[in-house]
Amino acid sequence: MNKLPQKEMQQISGAMEGGLTEQELREIEQVISKYLTSEEYDNLMEVLQTE
Repeated sequence: MNKLPQKEMQQISGAMEGGLTEQELREIEQVISKYLTSEEYDNLMEVLQTE
């Protein structure tokens, strides 16, 4: 997660506070795919989708 800029992490954290909508999840997917390897991306998405 160190690869994500602080601004992006704050947006993700804020979105997760009330639970993620489908739209928010898609937006997060687009943002994190720019910064993470495919393995890191898959691991993070697994966590986000179970929340």
